Amino acid sequence: MFADAGRRAARRAVKRMSGVSRFAAHSAPRLFGHAAARRAARAVLGAELGREQRLPVAHVTDPIAIQATPDGTACGFYGAGLVELLRLIVGYEGAMVHVACRARGGSRCEWRASAPDPRHQ
Repeated sequence: MFADAGRRAARRAVKRMSGVSRFAAHSAPRLFGHAAARRAARAVLGAELGREQRLPVAHVTDPIAIQATPDGTACGFYGAGLVELLRLIVGYEGAMVHVACRARGGSRCEWRASAPDPRHQ
């Protein structure tokens, strides 16, 4: 349920981007795509999206989801939304692993891309 809502939010954010931004992001994902994804993640999810060692990393400091579901179940909204944004904007095909969670006592929720399996490249 939360994951589906996250994917829908991401799709809506991409539809709201200007045609020029979408074209630039698809034609030069490393140059323009990640910046567009970063802006969309901040605007729609309140997430700070960046890259470490060329892999996506996202942080959400104060997710409202923790208030809605104190056990962290709603964090699936953010994870699915981030993956969908990255897929639609930069063509990322992978998973974002929820490595830290406020519901588990962390200072923020954090998602990191899993490194691609070299056998699939």
